Amino acid sequence: MPPFQTANALMRLIFLLVLLALSNPAAVLHAQDAFQHDGRFRNPALMAIAQASSTWGWIDFREEAMLQPRSLFRDHPDAFQLGPDDAMELIRVDTDRLGWTHFRFQQKHRGIPVFGGEFLVHQNAEGRVVSGNGKIISGLNVPSIPGISESEALETALAFADGDHYAWLDQAAETALKASSGDPNATYFPKGKLVLQRPAFDKNYRSAQYRLTWAFDVVVGFHGESRTIYVDALSGEFQTHLPISRQCAIGSGTTAHYGEHNIGTHARDFGYDLLDSCTVSHPYTLHTRDMQRTNAVSSLIEYLDMDNVWNSPVNTTGVSVHFAAQRTRDYYDYVHNRASWDDANGDWDIYNEVGFTTSSGTTSHNNACWDCYNNVAAFGGGNSSTSALDDWNTLDITGHEFTHGVVETSADLVYANESGALNESYADIFGEMVEAYTLGTPDWEVGAEFGAIRSFSDPSAFGDPDTYQGINWYAGSLDNGGVHTNSSVQNRWFHLLATGGSGTNDYGDAYTVDAIGLAAARSIAYRALTVYLTSTDQYIDAREASIRAARDLFGHCSVEAISCGRAWYAVGVGQGSSLEQLQVCGPYTADLEALTFVGIEEVTTGGTCTNTTLTALLAPIALESAISISMKPGTSLVPTTSAGVSARVEACSYTTYKWSDDYGSDPAAPTATVASKPDMLDQLTVWPNPAVRRLNIQWPFAEGEHQLRIFRANGRVLFEEKMHDQTELQLDVGTWPPGMYAIELVRKGHSSTARFVVHHH
Repeated sequence: MPPFQTANALMRLIFLLVLLALSNPAAVLHAQDAFQHDGRFRNPALMAIAQASSTWGWIDFREEAMLQPRSLFRDHPDAFQLGPDDAMELIRVDTDRLGWTHFRFQQKHRGIPVFGGEFLVHQNAEGRVVSGNGKIISGLNVPSIPGISESEALETALAFADGDHYAWLDQAAETALKASSGDPNATYFPKGKLVLQRPAFDKNYRSAQYRLTWAFDVVVGFHGESRTIYVDALSGEFQTHLPISRQCAIGSGTTAHYGEHNIGTHARDFGYDLLDSCTVSHPYTLHTRDMQRTNAVSSLIEYLDMDNVWNSPVNTTGVSVHFAAQRTRDYYDYVHNRASWDDANGDWDIYNEVGFTTSSGTTSHNNACWDCYNNVAAFGGGNSSTSALDDWNTLDITGHEFTHGVVETSADLVYANESGALNESYADIFGEMVEAYTLGTPDWEVGAEFGAIRSFSDPSAFGDPDTYQGINWYAGSLDNGGVHTNSSVQNRWFHLLATGGSGTNDYGDAYTVDAIGLAAARSIAYRALTVYLTSTDQYIDAREASIRAARDLFGHCSVEAISCGRAWYAVGVGQGSSLEQLQVCGPYTADLEALTFVGIEEVTTGGTCTNTTLTALLAPIALESAISISMKPGTSLVPTTSAGVSARVEACSYTTYKWSDDYGSDPAAPTATVASKPDMLDQLTVWPNPAVRRLNIQWPFAEGEHQLRIFRANGRVLFEEKMHDQTELQLDVGTWPPGMYAIELVRKGHSSTARFVVHHH
């Protein structure tokens, strides 16, 4: 954003008065989000605990704030603009393999859940609260007592249901639900829940949009689309609906393409069935049954074989999906250490050869579904009733469907519009990863065995977009807002991240992305999904989540993290890495709004620019970089008593955002905090960065004594040496632990600093 131009003296005085009012805790704060929608926070209580680089929905906390994760919102309600009727309820705590603990909170207003009001708080392995992300809706003033009864609201909801063959009228489905849930009273009959919801599921999170609603889960199985239907609890009017079942519009295929494999089975009195309960390492079952090309749960029968050698053609389709589900289970277990699809040892139930009722009332066997019934994956039998070659249960399709269960029990991305496209994309991504885990490599096409309909490498070949809101982007209401079409943008991001590539996107932006490989890419995607994302997140949030995941896993200045940002730029989400070496040139004045100049590797002022004047009038000016900040001759600093110019060398910023109104928030960074000496900041050069084995350190002066120290991220000194009359040093870091390091070079009482990452392939 360009700097605010210098105003006249009267206007400056007005700005100063406004600034003083905002800094007064007693000043009135109008109802708004903790961050305004232009991305800059004005809340002094939040500024006291948040780093200046924080953005709307993505907060990095100050280390000195000493925050407690469980009591964060009770200790700092004003920082998040929580009113007396608001509360943040802790609903889940997870600790990941890096030792980080993640606290997931649900916002409630007068005791009623606020749809989309979710916030995650992240505590690192050292016990420090590092960051938080999500959405908190401020300024709510919604009645908590409904004006109509639950039964009255249900009548309205059923009038808007998609189909009239309800699951609670299907005795076989009711019996199966009671058995799978372990609750003898379980039923599909809709039970109303009060929730604060909006008339339209979009990016508008203004408090005035929220209404008290009755929410009903109306399950119709395979006889249409199961939906959560919202009815205004005061007026009784239909408000909106969201899909429950995640149906998959992908190609068909059969495991006959993969040859013969061992499968887990169950011995009966006579013969065997496809119930895998014999794998000791998994305390859950995997059960595959045949629905006989119907949409009735009462039609379910077992696949049977007498000698446990399953070579009969009538069993090929059952064996195929059973094998694919086992490989999906093994992938999540061995690669991501996930205990079943729900990470809670949930059983795997498969309905095969299902007939799906289409919108026209006909029956189709060309589809697959997760959650058409409770926690069940269902697969159609294709056009042929006798051949298993066109059945919808290949490795990638089976992995896709069970990944919907993974999504549901982690981020729970709402199945509509952008969050729904992300939901579908994660299912596609991990479907391909299941395929790669089993076969050694993915084919990068969805359902390629018998005719792909989506491509990771070239989405446009199937009429799908490869650029966010670019060519082929779908903006209508069909397919729940184009969830199967717009998903291809993140698919393309993942393909670029894993395999690399260069080109020009639909906006004319040229890009180059270095490949990081499947293992690193899938780890980033999985951590972004399960650790950072919340239910109503958008593409811009998926970008932020994946970059943070890459930093956590591989280091702040790693190739993996930088490629992650560049791959998002390639698909039109965020800006690329053109600011690796940023030259600040010309006069800049920070009046009411702070100015921040961020370079990935270096920020330089002055030098060839003979008139670079940085005037911190009412707000600070900050320079941020990962490697060095150089203030050269020609630079003039004009700080005031209330604001100053600071320089901070810290973690890589990789990319800056490309602003778009459609993102819902402006992620510009306002200020910086840590001061440094500008005259000594241009003296260290470190390469390669990240370092795998050899690290080269160079500085421009030789005479005199130099003290060089290298620190771990925890402050421990790993290397310390005095040097005389030399300008470079080479170190062997091949045995050093991977992670972030800092270098300090001291000469004549002044210090230079730089950072680097050690990364072992």
